[in-house]
Amino acid sequence: WKLSNVENFSRMRLKLTENYNFDSHDAASRLRDNLAPNEIKDNSAQEATLVPASAVLSSSEASKEDDGVGDEGLEHEEQSTKEKTVVTADCHLVTLMDVVLGKLEITTTHVYFYDKTSSNDEGDRIYTGLDFKWSLSQLREVHFRRYNLRKSALELFLIDQTNFFLNFEHPNIRHVVYKALLSLRPPNLLYYGTRTPQELLKASGLTQKWVQREVSNFDYLMQLNTIAGRTYNDLSQYPVFPWILVDYTSEKLDLENPAVFRDLSKPIGILNEKNEKAIRDKYDQFEDPLGVIKKFHYGSHYSNAATVLFYMLRMEPFSTLHIQLQAGRFDLADRQFHSLPATFQAMYETSNDVKELIPEFFYLSEHLVNSNNFDLGKLQFSKETVNDVLLPKWAKSATDFTFQVYWVILCAYEGNFITALQLNYCTYEGAVDLNAIQDPIHRKAVEGMINNFGQTPTQLLHDPHPHRMSREEAQKKVAGRIMSTLNVGDIRAPNVFEHPEQLKTFFVEVSPTIMLLLNLYYLIPLDVGPRVPVCRKKSKSLFSSRLQKTVKGLWSPGLHLSANLFLVTHDAKFLFVGGYWDNSIRIMTMKGRTITCLVRHLDVVTCLDLDHGGTYMMSGSFDTTCIIWKINQPNGASNNIGAQPLHILYGHEDVVTCVIINSELDVALSSSKDGTCVVHTVRKGHYVRTIRPLANNPHHYTVPSIALSEEGKIVLYARIKKDCGEEKHFLHLYSINGRHIALDCLESRLGHMTVCGEHLVTGDVHGSLVVRELFSFCEISRLSLYRPIACVYVTKAKTHILACLRDGKLIIVGVDKPAKPR
Repeated sequence: WKLSNVENFSRMRLKLTENYNFDSHDAASRLRDNLAPNEIKDNSAQEATLVPASAVLSSSEASKEDDGVGDEGLEHEEQSTKEKTVVTADCHLVTLMDVVLGKLEITTTHVYFYDKTSSNDEGDRIYTGLDFKWSLSQLREVHFRRYNLRKSALELFLIDQTNFFLNFEHPNIRHVVYKALLSLRPPNLLYYGTRTPQELLKASGLTQKWVQREVSNFDYLMQLNTIAGRTYNDLSQYPVFPWILVDYTSEKLDLENPAVFRDLSKPIGILNEKNEKAIRDKYDQFEDPLGVIKKFHYGSHYSNAATVLFYMLRMEPFSTLHIQLQAGRFDLADRQFHSLPATFQAMYETSNDVKELIPEFFYLSEHLVNSNNFDLGKLQFSKETVNDVLLPKWAKSATDFTFQVYWVILCAYEGNFITALQLNYCTYEGAVDLNAIQDPIHRKAVEGMINNFGQTPTQLLHDPHPHRMSREEAQKKVAGRIMSTLNVGDIRAPNVFEHPEQLKTFFVEVSPTIMLLLNLYYLIPLDVGPRVPVCRKKSKSLFSSRLQKTVKGLWSPGLHLSANLFLVTHDAKFLFVGGYWDNSIRIMTMKGRTITCLVRHLDVVTCLDLDHGGTYMMSGSFDTTCIIWKINQPNGASNNIGAQPLHILYGHEDVVTCVIINSELDVALSSSKDGTCVVHTVRKGHYVRTIRPLANNPHHYTVPSIALSEEGKIVLYARIKKDCGEEKHFLHLYSINGRHIALDCLESRLGHMTVCGEHLVTGDVHGSLVVRELFSFCEISRLSLYRPIACVYVTKAKTHILACLRDGKLIIVGVDKPAKPR
């Protein structure tokens, strides 16, 4: 397995994909131990460079990857007569593994990249898989980037979270391409005009959102990295995160103790006060006899290619890049990342090691585990074999460690940001002019130094960074803006997950559109006291015959109607409905008029799901298959919509009960009565793995429903029916890569569940609405609604939970009153 390049909306790269060119690197292990490998590949052409040659991963091999550079290869077809070329330019596509020479072509409707590195003897191009084509409507952001300290690159971000790093020969070419893109006015482009990173940060309002606690610490740091120019596509400019904790030896992590947190007002090199004087003395005493090298405090960088490869050693493709850097062999075991406590202690005690962390520490536990079973050698003195990373005593596992540090940066840590001393001059913007270096040997040497040493990003702030509001201050500010009548989804209402002990049901006037979708007949204010009778109150506006609409058609006999059979487009204009006797999916307007029928399944459709962008739909059926559909809405027309099948997915042996599609993570999940959850890719429809919860008798095991978090956590609701007729109910939590994390036994059958951030909301047949922590399934709030719950939904701003009951009533759950500051 290797790390995929797909990202979620927080820019987390969570997913592993199958490595079709896997190498156990036995030769690299034997060379490290000064043993003659049984079979040594020709390494004479390999150099200790951080930009690998095509021998490492040929372009033809890259075309086989599930996470290829583009969503679709280029067909050899003529452009439409309506599509006109606007600009073409030679450039390099920069990826983690390759720097690919090619041609960029921008037309009035699309962006194309043609790989020019591969051709046959006749000069004809060979398809490589690194070509790409995408519509201008997919473009979300365009950022100026540096490459080898030159202002010559652009990074393009698409609405499906893919991104492309393009470097041009001259900054002027970059400017021409940028102006051409903006002149076409892509409909989803967020930023227009030429802006520096400092101006972009100010215009985004990101810092103010963080101050007011509207953005998490993790998302704020990740966005600062992006705006400052850091990218996953270039190891010398890789995103950087700070060490947050300083306690890696205690049996238990005490977050109430301020001493466990790092002082972020100091750079990493002087956390230990004894190092500060030595660093300042070195700066004061340094003089270059030639007068070329300026004074600097640190001779090493807090983030560079070697640092990234040090931390990511166990995961491909970083393992291969590490071996290249070490001239074809693994580094000595004592110099590898084998122990987190030892790494921090060594960094703390010396001023020579100042490396910070990378984002993966906060979300990707797999990088701490040697799942590929590489031979990483033995420590010199203890003779201990290096395998998985040794963790602090307070972490039960790699998954537990990642969860705890992510929770710290997400919720617990309130520190402010770093002030830094001077680094080596070659890392700063504008310090080196590569265009002025005529000698190719000298230029290559300088490029190698930049690649290996690292690049200091653009400084975003020149004024002191503002402090973040405390939780009490933020709550007080919110409380002052609470309206007398709460509105569903109003961002000014309190977050239900921040006040779980104060949840209460409310009467809320909602739109007829929502009422139609949930098939409801009553709005009720419900006192949650066990002996207080339910008070029903009809909403007159909702019972107007003019507003009542009916979903018509003949349902399949005996079909159990559920929320999984209905979905609404994100613009709330169209309704997709399954469950019909003719195996169709019907698309209709919100007024109930049928537009079209989609018939591809061989049996009744049982479940539907729509991705976040509204581009892909997934359906499951009694025929045991799933289909991924591409939603077509010509020119955004409000009265026309359709769908085309892209992939038919196999793997189940019984009825498909639930489907989940997430195009950002490139994940299509499906569960079945056969007791399995099958994982496919969205873009290519490739099978990835089957998740089957352990059971003594799998024939009695079913998986009625599943859920997926934005951070790639998979929740399985499993049901076992014993021979005696007794049922048992379980919740299972898995990572996106199939690692089992948690298990919980339930009291009764679930009606529905949904994941929201780090929380799981469930509703059961006894009317219990329960909020749980996702990672551990620990219950943090319970509300009794007295009727079987058919569907639960959390509003976008997390201000309310909607619960639809089996008898047709809608319960709106929100915070009773603003919390008083403690």
